[in-house]
Amino acid sequence: MSDATDFEGATATITEAALKAVGVAAAITGAVPVLGAAVVALTALATLLHQTDEIQEKVKELERHFDAILSAEAQVVQMRDVANLVNAARAQLDPIRALSPGQSLSESQRAIMDSKSDEVVRTLGDLAYWKRPFFSEVVYFDNWSGSLPPEPSLGPGSLVFEYRLTLPAYLESIAIRLIVLLALEGGIKATRQGEIAQIANQLEEKYKLVLAGIVTIRPPTFDDVLNGDTWRFGRERSFQNVSPPAIDIYGAVERYSTFAAVDNWDMNQVPDPRILTDFAEFSAKLALGSLARWKKVYRAVGLADVWRILVHLKALAGQPVPPSVDLRSAWSLREVDHVLATQILNRPSTGSPNVPISARNLIRMVGSTPPSGLKVAFGSF
Repeated sequence: MSDATDFEGATATITEAALKAVGVAAAITGAVPVLGAAVVALTALATLLHQTDEIQEKVKELERHFDAILSAEAQVVQMRDVANLVNAARAQLDPIRALSPGQSLSESQRAIMDSKSDEVVRTLGDLAYWKRPFFSEVVYFDNWSGSLPPEPSLGPGSLVFEYRLTLPAYLESIAIRLIVLLALEGGIKATRQGEIAQIANQLEEKYKLVLAGIVTIRPPTFDDVLNGDTWRFGRERSFQNVSPPAIDIYGAVERYSTFAAVDNWDMNQVPDPRILTDFAEFSAKLALGSLARWKKVYRAVGLADVWRILVHLKALAGQPVPPSVDLRSAWSLREVDHVLATQILNRPSTGSPNVPISARNLIRMVGSTPPSGLKVAFGSF
């Protein structure tokens, strides 16, 4: 098998390692405001230092996965430099680790730590470090959707956005930068808010790129279901020895990593005659099922944790803070209402100024009694 095929075959492992690294980074950034509320003793940073070690372990694991596809290309790919850059940031924690009780950092150490940790964060924020060569093998495909390549994709020889190596490394460098600021200044000072705001803005840019890469499998039309054979193709990948049952696919895919949460609709739950007579109800349930899997992909690729990090960074920067509840990850009654109203009533909501949204009414609309009636759509999500 080619390096690209091996790389694609490791999608689940790569995504899991990236998710764990991002989760630890979220814990570190969440702790910084608490520590920054008082003058921080260097010994109080021990827990954060240990957590950076956890991120480092995962980033090194990711480097091994990416090494083959990056080194095999003759073209210049700046992603190759990610490992060296993050190593330079890690070195800035060594003076803190080496301190004995009662010791303090020298002026030269302080100057180097401040300058270098800032430089690495700024460099890794550049989009040039978030691109890898395009490989046709690393494209999601199923016989119903066809190919879902990362956008924009110009084919072999082009570069495409890739976040699973650089995002964890970038977040590690941000965590290191915050720890350095705590060590040098005892907290995150107001004079640093502009710098933190720039970091938050760059991270949010990458968050939006990954977010745009999550798409739902296109739903079947009435004719697709009526004809049967049209929809009844499933997810197939050339490198897999065993594919899921190849019928009635629905769910969501992240185009850049090809990570997917897809299932096959159980037609026994909604017999063909019922679909043909109440296609809108079927479509509503299918839409809820696809949305549930979209949310699973969102969480699995680390975006829920990136959202938490953005909330913390914007607070440190003195910027307007996004809602702490991430509605892309969580469910709301209003969201379910919008899906059902759009599919069944062809309007944005079942409610009106005089009639509030009713959970009982929503359940009645899909002809179900919880929890059994919607389990086909939601599955285990």
